[in-house]
Amino acid sequence: AMQQWPPFAPAHLNLGRQPLLLRGSQDSLFRRHSRGSWQRDSDVLRTVLRASAVAAGLRLIIAEKPKVAKQIASAVGVEKVGNHFEGKNMIITSACGHLLEFKDLPWNLSLPVFPQFELQVSKGKEKMVKEIKQLASRADILVNACDAGREGELIFRRIQNWLQLKKMPVERLWLQSLTEDAIRSAVQNARPGCDYDNLADAADCRARWDWLIGINGTASLKKGKWLDKGCSVGRVMSPTLLLVVDREEEIENFQPKPYQDVRATFCSKDGKSYEGKYSTLKQKEQHDWHQIAKEWKPGLEAEVLEDSLVEVTEKPKPLMNLADLQRQCSRLFRMTPSQTLASAQKLYEAEKITYPRTDSRSLPTDYKDEVREMLHAQAGRPNSLIGKEFLLCASERVSEVGKKIFDDKNVTDHFAIVPTRKGLQQASARTQDDKVLGLIIRHCVAAFLPDAKFKKLQRKTLVNGYTFTTNEKILVDAGFLALEKGSGVAVCEVQRLRKGTKVSFEEMQVDDKETSPPSRYTQASLLTAMETCGKDVSEAKLQSVMGAGIGTSATRASIIDKLLTQEWVASTGASVLRPCVKARNLKQRLLTLGLMDNFSIELTGEWELQLRQIEEGKIKKDKGDHEMRVVVESIVTKATGSQMTLPKAPAWKTPSKTPRPSEPEPVRVVPKAKTTKSTKATMTTKTTKTIKTKEKPKEKPKATIKKAIGTKKSSWLKVGTKMEEAKKTPRKMLQGQLKAACAYESGKS
Repeated sequence: AMQQWPPFAPAHLNLGRQPLLLRGSQDSLFRRHSRGSWQRDSDVLRTVLRASAVAAGLRLIIAEKPKVAKQIASAVGVEKVGNHFEGKNMIITSACGHLLEFKDLPWNLSLPVFPQFELQVSKGKEKMVKEIKQLASRADILVNACDAGREGELIFRRIQNWLQLKKMPVERLWLQSLTEDAIRSAVQNARPGCDYDNLADAADCRARWDWLIGINGTASLKKGKWLDKGCSVGRVMSPTLLLVVDREEEIENFQPKPYQDVRATFCSKDGKSYEGKYSTLKQKEQHDWHQIAKEWKPGLEAEVLEDSLVEVTEKPKPLMNLADLQRQCSRLFRMTPSQTLASAQKLYEAEKITYPRTDSRSLPTDYKDEVREMLHAQAGRPNSLIGKEFLLCASERVSEVGKKIFDDKNVTDHFAIVPTRKGLQQASARTQDDKVLGLIIRHCVAAFLPDAKFKKLQRKTLVNGYTFTTNEKILVDAGFLALEKGSGVAVCEVQRLRKGTKVSFEEMQVDDKETSPPSRYTQASLLTAMETCGKDVSEAKLQSVMGAGIGTSATRASIIDKLLTQEWVASTGASVLRPCVKARNLKQRLLTLGLMDNFSIELTGEWELQLRQIEEGKIKKDKGDHEMRVVVESIVTKATGSQMTLPKAPAWKTPSKTPRPSEPEPVRVVPKAKTTKSTKATMTTKTTKTIKTKEKPKEKPKATIKKAIGTKKSSWLKVGTKMEEAKKTPRKMLQGQLKAACAYESGKS
């Protein structure tokens, strides 16, 4: 068959570094036509070319960080050559994060701006781009080993576009763990790069949408004088800021409602006491319980109306994603989200935990054997952070937990944060990173332990027409709580009373209380609000809220840091966040312009959902681009269509004074009529003569100044307070106070 081929058909193809002989029948690769010419069968030939390239081509593996490139090289046994690793028909290098960014544009462009989004090399990254270009010229196949997610895909695709390497075959190395076994498995099971085109589209849309909202929104608001100097708005940052402002306004407008909590102690005939509670918060008729407490005497007869005992179970919390880890570290170790992310990143690069920037709380189903072997092996080692009995119990229950932990449908770009074999050997908690690792280990092992079992006692006791409620939760089997709370968990006995049993009243305690406003956001609770779009979701239901948040686990901490850096919010003790004055001003201006819907958290959540749908291939990116264009045009039109009239402080006028008749009025010639603190222009002639008086203005008494400023500090540290009174007071007497007031409000005296 090979001998019958026409002269132009090669007997072998020199692809990569090894020749591949084409074997098969004549008609399988070429077809003879009526004119005697030969036509290549493109489909079969393309398959042969791809197979030969994969088998013999020189691969260029591009990781996102030098540390990851080093670990890949170590796992596959490739040695270092210069600044990269080479051997076994592969070259391994790293991108060191984002090497390329959108090209800078002049600020004087007409709004709205919809550029072509050309790229430019980031400052200081020129040498790295040049090295990758030189290595790519030698390679036959590009392998994307950047982080498994939007940002990692975006980093690689930008390099590919900038170096014009779209025609080269591309493979994707999907690394969800940096253990040697995981790396070798990913190398052997590399997938075609085209399988991740939807992910690349979502990453590109996210970057372009953020740019369009940030640049057009900031430029148009500044053009209309609606935005303070040095500030900016953003697609995710502004809705997050409005969450903090709304919470502060809710606290200020909150009206407390008084109520009383009553606790009464009852005693059964066998001498055992229990407590019942009564609250007036939801009662229509209010009574003076202090007076009732005086009237009720010990020994007053009461009756048990209801006594039920229900068995309940408390399941272990699911495995953690990054937001869960940040909340727990904030609660236990007072760490900020950025500090937690930094510690988790160090642990990941040290091969002690899996990839931390994840939204998932599940593991893939093929990870069962790895987890079982890891837990069982650790149980045989001494000096373990977790007791041997807990590790053995957890390893035996790996196959019993089912989809509660192992569920492919709930695994997103990455699976939940769990320790690796190396991380599970942690035996101390000396540094901050060690504490974070210990938290991850305990949480992971506890997720595989049995449920905690309780008996819930519900009892109602009637006395003098009032029903007191008793709710007790009695621990029967500690389960996973034995690991979480240690020796502090004790099993209690249950005291039962039949319906109709007579008991006696002993004493009562009445507490006067008021309803409290919602708590201010902390950095940890703001992460939860971003994850749930501000909805009040309990911790138990949090795992069911997917795809409704704004931002991602990888970006939410940086958004909060940006709010603090630009001084939109201030962080007080325990990382409590309070909005600054300019944050409130921004909300009022957005309301005035009718732009609240464009920066609402609901709309931003819808955009995040669209990005996820683009990843899944449910919608095309053109649809999202069109909707974003409409929003940008609306922002620019409303922001530049009207000018803001800022409230201005009234002009200061020195009270007019009449010169004393006994003193002459000196005359002097000046280039311009000018008024100073000790002079006053009363008349200007053609010779530019100015009449000047030597008389000093009368000073008002201190009582008048106190009246103008206010006796309390809070009464004058607000814009416009006592302004009418202040105008009547000489400037000299108010200068210091007014400087302080203006500095407090605007930062300038």
